[in-house]
Amino acid sequence: IPWGRGVGKSYFLRTVWYLLVAQWDGVERQASNGERIRGVRIVHLMPTFKQCVDIHGKLTQEELYFGKWKFLGGRINRTRWSIDFPGGSWIQFFGTSEANNNRGIRCDVVTEDEADDIEPGVDAAIVTPFLSEPWSLQIKLRGGTPRRGRNGLLYSGHKAALDKTPRFHSFHATYRDAPAQVSREYVEGVRATTDPVVFQREWECNFDSAEGMVYSMFDHALHVREPPQNARWTEFLVGVDHGYEDPGVFILFGVQGNGRDAVCWALDEVYQKHQTPSWWMAQAKRF
Repeated sequence: IPWGRGVGKSYFLRTVWYLLVAQWDGVERQASNGERIRGVRIVHLMPTFKQCVDIHGKLTQEELYFGKWKFLGGRINRTRWSIDFPGGSWIQFFGTSEANNNRGIRCDVVTEDEADDIEPGVDAAIVTPFLSEPWSLQIKLRGGTPRRGRNGLLYSGHKAALDKTPRFHSFHATYRDAPAQVSREYVEGVRATTDPVVFQREWECNFDSAEGMVYSMFDHALHVREPPQNARWTEFLVGVDHGYEDPGVFILFGVQGNGRDAVCWALDEVYQKHQTPSWWMAQAKRF
């Protein structure tokens, strides 16, 4: 669910939990090892455990204790932030560090909120095996905004759906698709005072909003400084990127100070296409 701000990702994720519990709580399934499993087992993952609690904790309590999902009979352990249901179902909150410490856990469903802030390696090495049992329901639901452009978890799943990979589904949505929840007039006002790259990423859920950009708001007058004239350099470093059709690059850095107090200044740069090794050797000698 690559959805822009305000559409209701977090609410939708919780609704999926409750619907699955309503469907499966108390229902027994036979595992191939002879074990009988009751209910549905759900892991909810965010970059940090604190984010899970801050975003979902209070709302989950209200929905399960006082709202329309009270009939499910969920009981919340606020220390572990686990939710147990009478028919054997459970929901467990994890940050990525907690998930790493619980690699042996197995479940039926994984929901990932702010998925692009979760390292792809964590998802592949730790989270994916959570669903590896043959009798698992093997449902994974990702939500968020594209902070990593086309290099994050959100786009990888979205692209798989666009490529019609079996069992992958994606629905892109923005504030325009949720007029009952988001004031379009308000968001248009936000647009007028928000950096276009940030607006495209957060509100339009545009995967290309910051693709390839290091500083999307680079200002030469603000970000470029000359080194002090009396600088004493501790050492010099040269960064090198070899290329011919794509440019080759040398960047000369002067380092002031040592350790945590060191400051690096970019002093010179060579950036050229279609140059021979002998030409680059001459530049290296000049440096």
